[in-house]
Amino acid sequence: MPRCCGWGWHALRIVPLGVAINLLAAWLPPRRDMRWPGVSQRIGVCFAVAVVLAIHTPRRARWVSLIGLLAGYGLLLHLDGLARWENPVDRVDGALFGRYVWDRHAITGQVHDPEGLLSTLHSVASTLLGFCVGTWRRAGSRRTLLVAGAVLLAAGWLGSAAMPSNKNLGTPTFVLWTAGWAMLALLACHVLIDRRGWPALGRRSGVNAIAEYAGSALMQILLPASGLQPVLYRRGFAGWITPPAGPWVASLAWAIAFVALVGDRVGDRPPWDPSEAAASRPLAMRR
Repeated sequence: MPRCCGWGWHALRIVPLGVAINLLAAWLPPRRDMRWPGVSQRIGVCFAVAVVLAIHTPRRARWVSLIGLLAGYGLLLHLDGLARWENPVDRVDGALFGRYVWDRHAITGQVHDPEGLLSTLHSVASTLLGFCVGTWRRAGSRRTLLVAGAVLLAAGWLGSAAMPSNKNLGTPTFVLWTAGWAMLALLACHVLIDRRGWPALGRRSGVNAIAEYAGSALMQILLPASGLQPVLYRRGFAGWITPPAGPWVASLAWAIAFVALVGDRVGDRPPWDPSEAAASRPLAMRR
């Protein structure tokens, strides 16, 4: 099977996984409203687009796509505004998905979804930046990674004067700012772990991120549906942590235990198929 088809199949598997999770959340108590967009669906779309661009286009075309996505999306938001319910992202989602989104205005019926269709453009741009980072990393270009991270941070900070950094809409300044920090964090991990031998804490979560996300989403659906979540949280965390440390610490302890449990259950499993993962290694070195 051609490599593009193989990775495209991975992307197609991620999209229905997210839809299935949302269907389960709508079916089980407390019966949330059905939602068509989602995190997994967005990852699948970005994965598919990045595969096509990485395999079938030259490097220049990828850079043109990246700049065009950020500039075009930013111009659209600048011309039409960022106000919740009234921005072009929310209007497109309302026309396409109707009420089957994350949030709906109780009076006007307007909708909002942080993982909607139009705002996926900024996620595709982030994915392409990640592909560039992988290329630099495989080439051993630590200086390029350092300079690029610093430049993106500066661009995101300076650009926020004209367009605020907004996560829900994924404004270009948000993309630049977060990508810059991600590059510098990756560089720091590379130096400390790969070069100096520090322990690779969290590696299992990194190679099984989709499985862990799906597992955590399922637990967050099944625990409330079973009625066990309030009991577990009250007796195992809030009951004895809140009095001396406050509710924020109790909530943090619950989140850490939640992530640790999911990571322990799925973290040892290989990412997708080992042979396919190995075949993907030279992908970032193409062109």
